[in-house]
Amino acid sequence: MVRSLSGRFYRVVRSPTPTLTDFYSPERQGRKVSLAATSDLLRSFRSVSVWDTLDGAARVARDYPKLGRYVAVIELPANVTALRFGAPGHWDIEAEPDELLKAVVEVVPIATVERG
Repeated sequence: MVRSLSGRFYRVVRSPTPTLTDFYSPERQGRKVSLAATSDLLRSFRSVSVWDTLDGAARVARDYPKLGRYVAVIELPANVTALRFGAPGHWDIEAEPDELLKAVVEVVPIATVERG
């Protein structure tokens, strides 16, 4: 489901001071996508993953420590295009890394987030 979103979302980042690279899509990171990828998968590959809860992002950070040990709290501006894709609570958003970095309002260490 593609829709326009705004509001608070959560992104796993590597440090308490996020950088542009924390907001790169898999494509921008140089990763390769399968030639057999569906249109939804291609769109996801070009987007940035966020979660709609702090707990969801912290759970992913615990399950995949290489992604980072912090969660950036992002206040998305109005009318960001998003695709609900994958796990419950997961969204792929279409926005430039610099826009997302400017939208960070807080960074939370996952160690301070209770396991839900």
